[in-house]
Amino acid sequence: MLLYSLQAICLGALLWCVALSTRRTDIFIGLYVFLWTTGVIALYWHYGDAQDAFYSNDQQVQLATLQSITTDGIQLSLDTFLRQLYVVMIPAFILTKLGILPILALKFLQGLCFILMYQRVKTYLIELGLHIRPQYLIFFAGPIFMFMSMLAIRDVAIAYFAVNALISKDVRLRLGSLLMVGLLRPHLAVALAFGQLVHLLIHKFSPKRHLLLIPMLVVTPYLCGNYAYIYGAQIRERLWVDPNPFTEALTQQKFTLILANFAGLQFLAFGERIVHFSIMSLFLLRFIFIDTFIIPLSFVVAIITCKSRLQSQLLALLSAFTFFLGLVSQSGFNSSRQNLPFLAIMGVLVLVHNRERQIERRATPQSVHKHFEVVT
Repeated sequence: MLLYSLQAICLGALLWCVALSTRRTDIFIGLYVFLWTTGVIALYWHYGDAQDAFYSNDQQVQLATLQSITTDGIQLSLDTFLRQLYVVMIPAFILTKLGILPILALKFLQGLCFILMYQRVKTYLIELGLHIRPQYLIFFAGPIFMFMSMLAIRDVAIAYFAVNALISKDVRLRLGSLLMVGLLRPHLAVALAFGQLVHLLIHKFSPKRHLLLIPMLVVTPYLCGNYAYIYGAQIRERLWVDPNPFTEALTQQKFTLILANFAGLQFLAFGERIVHFSIMSLFLLRFIFIDTFIIPLSFVVAIITCKSRLQSQLLALLSAFTFFLGLVSQSGFNSSRQNLPFLAIMGVLVLVHNRERQIERRATPQSVHKHFEVVT
């Protein structure tokens, strides 16, 4: 306990030093570093060595992967890069060689990605002329993001790269960030690329009644994602079987899953057979992790009310998200953890939309959208 706590405090201090080195730190980052350090120590104090089984068994998978790298070394092949998650595991491996406990090494990288994402989004929004108010933090640095950064998983890192693919002006940085997403979660990168294709089509044809596109951009991408998973699995396993008919893909449960994701209630589509907590407990947790439903619901409102060129990016992200839901619907599990990159991107788009609404109310003809492009 003492060694773990001392290392957690030292890593928290290192996070603070990293934030200071960028010269863009603030009170929020100081508060976050304190909460991260306290939370990481509290998890060990309560669960001990069994903390890797808390919330998600993905922590155990990450630790096993890190252990295999320690045992077998780094192997340079595309399959290994994808399977061993080298984007996260190699930095974690280096930290363990410096004496850091494996689970703390992974948690530290998540905390680092949280800070980098916060600072990147904050700088971007300030460049658009948006004054960062405390309530805006819910949309890209809220409770769910903080909580995930205290676990030995990879989802905050994926969210960081996904946001970079959204807001970076340099095309090479966008593509590089999208590549990082692909190395950490390949099917998410496919979903984002699908959204980019939809964005190009909408931008080219410029439909005037965008609201009429919404049903099509929900059902069609969902079906594409559904069958992409089936055919992709068959190609990977080299086993051909007849895919499920449309009647099985468009069931009431599947549509419930789509709607539940836009309210942060996707656990309702699976029930207590899949999730470890009771339904009532999960409902109560939503009062803590309010960003899990505020962000997607605000995103839906933005889609309906937006009348600027930002509309094409909103619709593109909608199609990417439903494509992703089509993919994960075949796995039998979907959670806010998996949706974290989309929540971050949605949050940024919602804030940009709010900025445009502010400009419209002030009757200013100049639009901030000229600075805004997105890879979704």
